[in-house]
Amino acid sequence: MHRLFRAALLCAAGAAALACGGGDTQAYATHAEAARALALPPYVPGTAHTFTAVAEEGGARWMRFQVPPADAQRMVEGMRVLTFGQARTGRFTPPSWKGDWPPELSRREPTSSRSSLRFYAASPIECLAVEWVSSVAYLYPCGGG
Repeated sequence: MHRLFRAALLCAAGAAALACGGGDTQAYATHAEAARALALPPYVPGTAHTFTAVAEEGGARWMRFQVPPADAQRMVEGMRVLTFGQARTGRFTPPSWKGDWPPELSRREPTSSRSSLRFYAASPIECLAVEWVSSVAYLYPCGGG
């Protein structure tokens, strides 16, 4: 119910097609471009760039973006760290995704995760995975662990 309510609010507020369930993969070079087109979570720092995003009808969204290491660290401060098992609750593979997506979050059942990929509860309905070697973050729907 919470997802549908939030999606309806985003659409009513005039958010871009992505927030309203456009379903196609969208790409944005800068935070400013992404912020104009998407309903970016407030914890995504202004230094984030190279966004790829897709959403589906119910409001679930998947996002990949790069963020400088120091800003990535600040971004996850205060978020609850999730185990690999907790991070894999819910749907993992984005619909209509074009681009890199971690195999740990695919529909396949990997038994472990690479040590440089950490998982966080970004909200009660979204998780964040951060690949610390490449400073890439992945936002995806989950039960929040």
